[in-house]
Amino acid sequence: MTANVKIMFEVETLVNASPATVSRAGIIYVSDTDLDWAPVVEGWIAKQEPKMQTLMTALFSKYMGTSTPVDPGLCYDWITRNCKPAMNTSRVGTVNSLCDLIIGLTQGRGAIDISTDFETRMERIFLYALFWTVGGLLETSDRFKFEEFVKAIDAKFFPTVEEGDKVGVLVVTTTSKEGALVGGPSFMKAMPDDVIEGIVSDNIPIFTEQEKYNEAVLSSVKRVEAALLGKPDIAGPTRAEKAKGGNFKTREETKASRNKFAGVVIGLLVIATAVPMIQYYGYVGK
Repeated sequence: MTANVKIMFEVETLVNASPATVSRAGIIYVSDTDLDWAPVVEGWIAKQEPKMQTLMTALFSKYMGTSTPVDPGLCYDWITRNCKPAMNTSRVGTVNSLCDLIIGLTQGRGAIDISTDFETRMERIFLYALFWTVGGLLETSDRFKFEEFVKAIDAKFFPTVEEGDKVGVLVVTTTSKEGALVGGPSFMKAMPDDVIEGIVSDNIPIFTEQEKYNEAVLSSVKRVEAALLGKPDIAGPTRAEKAKGGNFKTREETKASRNKFAGVVIGLLVIATAVPMIQYYGYVGK
Protein backbone atom coordinates (compact mmCIF):
# COMPACT_ATOMS: atom_id res chain seq x y z
CA MET A 1 0.00 0.00 0.00
CA THR A 2 1.43 3.35 -1.03
CA ALA A 3 1.93 6.22 1.41
CA ASN A 4 -0.90 8.30 -0.05
CA VAL A 5 -3.51 5.57 0.54
CA LYS A 6 -5.52 5.50 3.75
CA ILE A 7 -8.13 2.89 4.62
CA MET A 8 -10.91 3.43 7.17
CA PHE A 9 -12.89 0.55 8.68
CA GLU A 10 -16.14 1.06 10.57
CA VAL A 11 -16.64 -2.02 12.75
CA GLU A 12 -19.15 -2.95 15.42
CA THR A 13 -16.61 -4.57 17.75
CA LEU A 14 -12.88 -5.34 18.04
CA VAL A 15 -13.41 -8.63 19.87
CA ASN A 16 -11.71 -10.63 17.11
CA ALA A 17 -8.98 -8.08 16.37
CA SER A 18 -5.44 -9.28 17.07
CA PRO A 19 -2.92 -7.14 19.04
CA ALA A 20 -1.00 -6.66 15.79
CA THR A 21 -4.08 -5.19 14.10
CA VAL A 22 -4.84 -2.88 17.00
CA SER A 23 -1.24 -1.68 17.30
CA ARG A 24 -1.05 -0.75 13.61
CA ALA A 25 -4.30 1.21 13.47
CA GLY A 26 -5.53 4.45 14.90
CA ILE A 27 -8.76 3.70 16.74
CA ILE A 28 -11.60 6.11 17.47
CA TYR A 29 -14.26 4.66 19.75
CA VAL A 30 -17.76 6.09 19.60
CA SER A 31 -20.40 4.53 21.84
CA ASP A 32 -23.80 3.86 20.30
CA THR A 33 -25.34 5.62 23.30
CA ASP A 34 -23.23 8.76 22.88
CA LEU A 35 -23.96 9.05 19.17
CA ASP A 36 -27.36 7.42 18.72
CA TRP A 37 -29.98 7.82 15.99
CA ALA A 38 -30.85 11.45 16.68
CA PRO A 39 -27.87 13.01 14.78
CA VAL A 40 -28.69 10.82 11.77
CA VAL A 41 -32.27 12.07 11.71
CA GLU A 42 -31.22 15.67 12.26
CA GLY A 43 -28.78 15.45 9.34
CA TRP A 44 -31.42 13.88 7.11
CA ILE A 45 -34.07 16.47 8.03
CA ALA A 46 -31.63 19.31 7.32
CA LYS A 47 -31.45 18.18 3.68
CA GLN A 48 -35.23 18.36 3.16
CA GLU A 49 -37.45 21.24 2.07
CA PRO A 50 -38.47 23.73 4.79
CA LYS A 51 -42.05 22.48 5.12
CA MET A 52 -40.79 18.88 5.22
CA GLN A 53 -38.25 19.81 7.91
CA THR A 54 -40.92 21.18 10.22
CA LEU A 55 -43.27 18.24 9.73
CA MET A 56 -40.62 15.51 10.00
CA THR A 57 -39.22 17.03 13.18
CA ALA A 58 -42.68 16.93 14.72
CA LEU A 59 -43.40 13.36 13.54
CA PHE A 60 -40.12 11.93 14.80
CA SER A 61 -40.67 13.64 18.13
CA LYS A 62 -44.26 12.38 18.29
CA TYR A 63 -43.68 8.71 17.45
CA MET A 64 -39.98 8.15 18.18
CA GLY A 65 -39.35 10.49 21.08
CA THR A 66 -36.05 12.20 21.83
CA SER A 67 -32.76 10.34 21.94
CA THR A 68 -30.24 11.11 24.70
CA PRO A 69 -27.17 9.21 26.01
CA VAL A 70 -29.35 7.68 28.73
CA ASP A 71 -32.63 7.31 26.81
CA PRO A 72 -33.00 5.85 23.27
CA GLY A 73 -36.34 7.58 22.84
CA LEU A 74 -39.96 6.66 23.37
CA CYS A 75 -40.25 4.07 20.58
CA TYR A 76 -36.98 2.18 21.01
CA ASP A 77 -37.32 2.19 24.78
CA TRP A 78 -40.76 0.56 24.50
CA ILE A 79 -39.50 -2.07 22.03
CA THR A 80 -36.55 -2.94 24.29
CA ARG A 81 -38.83 -3.44 27.28
CA ASN A 82 -41.75 -5.22 25.59
CA CYS A 83 -40.55 -7.02 22.45
CA LYS A 84 -37.88 -9.39 21.21
CA PRO A 85 -36.76 -8.63 17.63
CA ALA A 86 -36.11 -11.54 15.28
CA MET A 87 -32.55 -10.27 14.82
CA ASN A 88 -30.40 -7.59 16.41
CA THR A 89 -29.72 -4.46 14.39
CA SER A 90 -28.47 -1.03 15.29
CA ARG A 91 -30.95 1.77 15.92
CA VAL A 92 -29.03 3.91 13.45
CA GLY A 93 -29.54 1.25 10.79
CA THR A 94 -33.31 1.03 11.22
CA VAL A 95 -33.67 4.83 11.33
CA ASN A 96 -31.64 5.07 8.12
CA SER A 97 -34.02 2.59 6.52
CA LEU A 98 -36.98 4.62 7.79
CA CYS A 99 -35.65 7.80 6.19
CA ASP A 100 -34.77 6.03 2.94
CA LEU A 101 -38.23 4.49 2.68
CA ILE A 102 -39.89 7.89 3.17
CA ILE A 103 -37.74 9.31 0.36
CA GLY A 104 -38.52 6.33 -1.87
CA LEU A 105 -42.25 6.80 -1.38
CA THR A 106 -42.32 10.56 -1.92
CA GLN A 107 -39.70 11.21 -4.59
CA GLY A 108 -38.89 9.90 -8.05
CA ARG A 109 -40.91 7.88 -10.52
CA GLY A 110 -44.14 6.44 -9.14
CA ALA A 111 -43.97 8.55 -5.99
CA ILE A 112 -47.07 9.25 -3.92
CA ASP A 113 -48.71 12.59 -4.67
CA ILE A 114 -48.25 14.80 -1.58
CA SER A 115 -49.05 18.10 -3.27
CA THR A 116 -52.49 18.18 -1.62
CA ASP A 117 -53.32 17.46 2.02
CA PHE A 118 -49.58 17.43 2.65
CA GLU A 119 -49.48 16.91 6.42
CA THR A 120 -52.05 14.12 6.52
CA ARG A 121 -50.49 12.18 3.66
CA MET A 122 -46.98 12.58 5.05
CA GLU A 123 -48.04 11.31 8.47
CA ARG A 124 -49.62 8.25 6.83
CA ILE A 125 -46.40 7.65 4.88
CA PHE A 126 -44.34 8.07 8.04
CA LEU A 127 -46.45 5.47 9.87
CA TYR A 128 -46.18 3.07 6.93
CA ALA A 129 -42.39 3.44 6.90
CA LEU A 130 -42.23 3.14 10.70
CA PHE A 131 -44.04 -0.20 10.69
CA TRP A 132 -41.98 -1.61 7.82
CA THR A 133 -38.58 -0.60 9.27
CA VAL A 134 -38.59 -0.23 13.05
CA GLY A 135 -41.45 -2.73 13.43
CA GLY A 136 -40.38 -4.96 10.55
CA LEU A 137 -37.94 -6.98 12.66
CA LEU A 138 -40.55 -7.96 15.24
CA GLU A 139 -42.22 -11.35 15.43
CA THR A 140 -45.93 -11.57 14.60
CA SER A 141 -47.14 -11.40 18.20
CA ASP A 142 -44.90 -8.40 18.91
CA ARG A 143 -46.15 -6.62 15.79
CA PHE A 144 -49.66 -6.60 17.23
CA LYS A 145 -48.30 -5.12 20.45
CA PHE A 146 -46.33 -2.53 18.47
CA GLU A 147 -49.52 -1.55 16.64
CA GLU A 148 -51.29 -1.00 19.96
CA PHE A 149 -48.34 1.09 21.16
CA VAL A 150 -48.58 3.38 18.12
CA LYS A 151 -52.36 3.55 18.42
CA ALA A 152 -51.97 4.77 21.99
CA ILE A 153 -49.99 7.72 20.64
CA ASP A 154 -52.50 8.56 17.89
CA ALA A 155 -55.13 6.21 16.46
CA LYS A 156 -56.75 8.54 13.94
CA PHE A 157 -55.08 6.87 10.95
CA PHE A 158 -56.03 3.33 11.91
CA PRO A 159 -59.31 1.82 10.66
CA THR A 160 -62.05 1.39 13.23
CA VAL A 161 -64.16 -1.73 13.69
CA GLU A 162 -67.00 -0.06 11.81
CA GLU A 163 -64.76 0.76 8.85
CA GLY A 164 -63.36 -2.75 8.66
CA ASP A 165 -66.62 -4.55 9.41
CA LYS A 166 -67.18 -5.70 5.82
CA VAL A 167 -63.54 -5.85 4.76
CA GLY A 168 -61.68 -9.11 4.14
CA VAL A 169 -57.93 -9.69 3.85
CA LEU A 170 -56.34 -12.60 1.99
CA VAL A 171 -52.76 -13.34 3.01
CA VAL A 172 -50.45 -15.60 0.97
CA THR A 173 -46.97 -16.39 2.28
CA THR A 174 -44.67 -17.61 -0.49
CA THR A 175 -41.90 -18.83 1.82
CA SER A 176 -43.94 -21.16 4.01
CA LYS A 177 -46.54 -21.97 1.31
CA GLU A 178 -49.34 -20.99 3.69
CA GLY A 179 -52.05 -18.37 3.89
CA ALA A 180 -55.06 -17.07 5.74
CA LEU A 181 -58.40 -15.37 5.12
CA VAL A 182 -59.48 -12.90 7.80
CA GLY A 183 -61.78 -9.91 8.01
CA GLY A 184 -64.32 -7.92 9.94
CA PRO A 185 -67.29 -9.48 11.75
CA SER A 186 -69.77 -9.03 8.89
CA PHE A 187 -67.32 -10.37 6.32
CA MET A 188 -66.46 -13.46 8.36
CA LYS A 189 -70.16 -14.09 9.06
CA ALA A 190 -70.91 -14.07 5.32
CA MET A 191 -68.11 -16.53 4.55
CA PRO A 192 -69.01 -20.25 5.00
CA ASP A 193 -66.52 -22.19 7.09
CA ASP A 194 -66.00 -24.80 4.37
CA VAL A 195 -65.01 -22.08 1.89
CA ILE A 196 -62.46 -20.61 4.28
CA GLU A 197 -61.14 -24.09 5.04
CA GLY A 198 -60.93 -24.92 1.33
CA ILE A 199 -59.00 -21.74 0.52
CA VAL A 200 -56.54 -22.22 3.39
CA SER A 201 -56.12 -26.00 2.92
CA ASP A 202 -56.37 -26.36 -0.89
CA ASN A 203 -56.12 -23.23 -3.04
CA ILE A 204 -53.21 -21.55 -1.28
CA PRO A 205 -50.91 -24.48 -0.35
CA ILE A 206 -51.39 -26.51 -3.55
CA PHE A 207 -50.80 -23.61 -5.95
CA THR A 208 -47.92 -22.14 -3.91
CA GLU A 209 -46.21 -25.54 -3.82
CA GLN A 210 -46.33 -25.38 -7.64
CA GLU A 211 -45.08 -21.75 -7.43
CA LYS A 212 -48.31 -20.54 -9.07
CA TYR A 213 -48.74 -17.59 -6.71
CA ASN A 214 -51.01 -15.55 -8.96
CA GLU A 215 -53.29 -18.55 -9.41
CA ALA A 216 -53.37 -19.06 -5.64
CA VAL A 217 -54.66 -15.52 -5.17
CA LEU A 218 -57.04 -15.41 -8.15
CA SER A 219 -58.67 -18.78 -7.42
CA SER A 220 -59.13 -17.83 -3.76
CA VAL A 221 -60.69 -14.48 -4.67
CA LYS A 222 -63.11 -16.21 -7.06
CA ARG A 223 -64.26 -18.52 -4.26
CA VAL A 224 -64.73 -15.55 -1.94
CA GLU A 225 -66.69 -13.67 -4.62
CA ALA A 226 -68.94 -16.66 -5.26
CA ALA A 227 -69.67 -17.04 -1.55
CA LEU A 228 -70.50 -13.35 -1.09
CA LEU A 229 -72.82 -13.38 -4.13
CA GLY A 230 -74.60 -16.53 -2.96
CA LYS A 231 -73.36 -18.60 -5.89
CA PRO A 232 -72.25 -22.26 -5.67
CA ASP A 233 -68.77 -22.78 -4.32
CA ILE A 234 -65.97 -23.23 -6.84
CA ALA A 235 -64.10 -26.41 -6.05
CA GLY A 236 -60.46 -25.98 -5.20
CA PRO A 237 -57.52 -27.80 -6.79
CA THR A 238 -56.57 -31.33 -5.85
CA ARG A 239 -53.13 -32.81 -5.42
CA ALA A 240 -52.15 -35.23 -8.17
CA GLU A 241 -51.56 -38.67 -6.69
CA LYS A 242 -48.23 -40.09 -7.69
CA ALA A 243 -48.19 -43.67 -8.88
CA LYS A 244 -46.99 -45.91 -6.10
CA GLY A 245 -44.57 -48.63 -7.01
CA GLY A 246 -42.10 -50.86 -5.24
CA ASN A 247 -38.38 -50.25 -5.29
CA PHE A 248 -37.63 -53.99 -5.60
CA LYS A 249 -37.15 -55.81 -8.89
CA THR A 250 -39.23 -58.78 -9.91
CA ARG A 251 -37.83 -62.33 -9.92
CA GLU A 252 -37.45 -62.27 -13.70
CA GLU A 253 -35.62 -58.91 -13.64
CA THR A 254 -33.33 -60.16 -10.88
CA LYS A 255 -32.58 -63.41 -12.77
CA ALA A 256 -31.81 -61.53 -16.00
CA SER A 257 -29.53 -59.10 -14.18
CA ARG A 258 -27.80 -62.00 -12.40
CA ASN A 259 -27.09 -63.76 -15.69
CA LYS A 260 -25.66 -60.57 -17.18
CA PHE A 261 -23.55 -60.01 -14.10
CA ALA A 262 -22.27 -63.58 -14.14
CA GLY A 263 -21.29 -63.27 -17.80
CA VAL A 264 -19.38 -60.06 -17.15
CA VAL A 265 -17.51 -61.56 -14.19
CA ILE A 266 -16.54 -64.69 -16.15
CA GLY A 267 -15.33 -62.58 -19.05
CA LEU A 268 -13.17 -60.46 -16.76
CA LEU A 269 -11.69 -63.58 -15.15
CA VAL A 270 -10.79 -65.01 -18.55
CA ILE A 271 -9.16 -61.76 -19.60
CA ALA A 272 -7.29 -61.48 -16.30
CA THR A 273 -5.92 -65.02 -16.76
CA ALA A 274 -5.24 -65.07 -20.50
CA VAL A 275 -3.57 -61.69 -20.95
CA PRO A 276 -0.65 -62.32 -18.54
CA MET A 277 -0.08 -65.77 -20.09
CA ILE A 278 0.02 -64.37 -23.60
CA GLN A 279 2.45 -61.66 -22.51
CA TYR A 280 4.65 -64.26 -20.78
CA TYR A 281 4.84 -66.52 -23.83
CA GLY A 282 5.58 -63.49 -25.95
CA TYR A 283 8.58 -62.55 -23.83
CA VAL A 284 9.85 -66.17 -23.65
CA GLY A 285 9.48 -66.66 -27.36
CA LYS A 286 11.80 -63.70 -28.01
